[in-house]
Amino acid sequence: MSSAAIVHDHPDLTGFLAEVIEVAHRQLRDDAELHPERRGMSTTLTAIMSDGETCAMAHVGDSRAYLLRDGFLTQLSHDHTLVQRLIDTGELTEEEALSYPYRSVVLQAVDDRQPPVPDLCELELMVGDRLLICSDGLSDLVDDQQIADLLYIHDLDDAAKALIAAAVDRGGRDNITCVIGEVETGPLIRRHGHFVGACGPDNLIDPTPVRLSSAPVRMGA
Repeated sequence: MSSAAIVHDHPDLTGFLAEVIEVAHRQLRDDAELHPERRGMSTTLTAIMSDGETCAMAHVGDSRAYLLRDGFLTQLSHDHTLVQRLIDTGELTEEEALSYPYRSVVLQAVDDRQPPVPDLCELELMVGDRLLICSDGLSDLVDDQQIADLLYIHDLDDAAKALIAAAVDRGGRDNITCVIGEVETGPLIRRHGHFVGACGPDNLIDPTPVRLSSAPVRMGA
């Protein structure tokens, strides 16, 4: 799973994110051609990007982005999975999906085969909003109510630790990635992440705070 919170002054944030995902696909494709043993490699990707005024999100796969505002948790991303498609078409209920044997089947990822078609959107954020980007290692094991409760912990570092601990307590069978950001009245969005498994500390880059906005982020026209 890849996750990111990015600052950039590109005039078209969603377009830029789409270009970045296309570059990642081409790099995977080229690497697989040079190293056949790496064919079939893929990753899910959820990225949030800001230029200081607007904020955009790109999403491919079954990792998730959430927004916590005024005590209410909203899932911003839409899972690219077989089970979600069956829910969307009315062939499965939410309750049936919990025990569906193929719930882990991902229909789209960033891989070395077909160019991905990411979900792209602009986000309307306000000061005080909290954003969570996480892998399915968290969301598969911790329900939305507990995610909301733990995401509300005042200290972001403590909130990230508590979310990871909740998933580990329930078995922690997959890599667990948790990145939390908060829109502040100052110039920085604070980011704290705790990673295990494939996204562990040895693979972390750019640990610095991520600049978002000193004011509510407006929706683009």
